[in-house]
Order: sequence, then structure tokens, then C-alpha cells
Amino acid sequence: MPLSLGILIVLYDAWFYWIHRLLHWRPMYRFHALHHKSVAPSVWTNHHESLTEAFLNQAFYIIVPFIPPIPWQIMVVQKLYDQVSGMLGHAGFDHFASPAGRSPFPLASKVFHNRHHRHFRYNYGFTFSWWDRLIGTIHPTYDETLASFEPGTKVLPRPSDTNELR
Repeated sequence: MPLSLGILIVLYDAWFYWIHRLLHWRPMYRFHALHHKSVAPSVWTNHHESLTEAFLNQAFYIIVPFIPPIPWQIMVVQKLYDQVSGMLGHAGFDHFASPAGRSPFPLASKVFHNRHHRHFRYNYGFTFSWWDRLIGTIHPTYDETLASFEPGTKVLPRPSDTNELR
């Protein structure tokens, strides 16, 4: 069961990255523009989206049962994880800033997604940063900005990053 959940989280993260990239493509952006009206996201921003965007994001749950044999209970747990992490990811505050969100680790922090809302051409992933790192869409100062939010770190953010999160 834990392995199935891990596989499902990784699969959804890949789905989310590529659907998110598709929604930033000029002909498709009109379906995603509503979500980006929130430059400083809040928990309510998680589902501030068009019907088309919602369908594309949630189509994962229609398609994935036909790929790996994952019990429906695990799909429910993954969907709950997606909802909670989506709300936390738009909360505007990084409660868990740590080195696990920076290179070489794969996790994405709240700073990561907040940076996406400020600079639309970067940080398309959500749970993990590996697609952005691999494809080259990670914000150039993401790692150092996240380091500045970690407890006990004395790295000073650049002036443009001081309002990143509160």
C-alpha cells in the first residue's frame, strides 16, 4: 500500500507538470489565466480555475486506474494528499522550509510554487522539482531564496525576494 501511494504521487506529479506546461502554452493559457489572477496565492487559489483546467487536472483520476493496478483506497488517499498539499502550497507561507526543497533533493517547497505565481515561466511542478530541474524551468534563484527561509539560516534574500512569502 505505501509503495502504491508513492507511485501514485509520482505519477500525478508528472501529470501535473506536463498539464501545467500545456496550460501555459499560448493557445491554452486562456483556460489557466483565471488561476494566475492570484499573484500572491491563498488557500482559496487551489481551485480558482476554469472548468477546462479542472477537467485536465482531474482527468488523471479517470485514466490512471487503467495503467498500474492501484487499489481505489490508495487513490482516495492520494486525492486527499493532493487537496491538502494544494491548499498548503497556495497558503503564502512555507511552514516546512528545509534543505529537502533544494538541490539535490527532489521536493518542491511553498516558495517554489509561490515563485511560479510571480514568474509564470518557471516552477511548473508542485510536489517535486525534478521535472523543472531536468527541463530547465526552475527559477534561477529558487534554491538560494528557499535557503533564506529555513530556520537558523543567515542567507539574506535578494531585495526582489523579500516579499516572497509572509
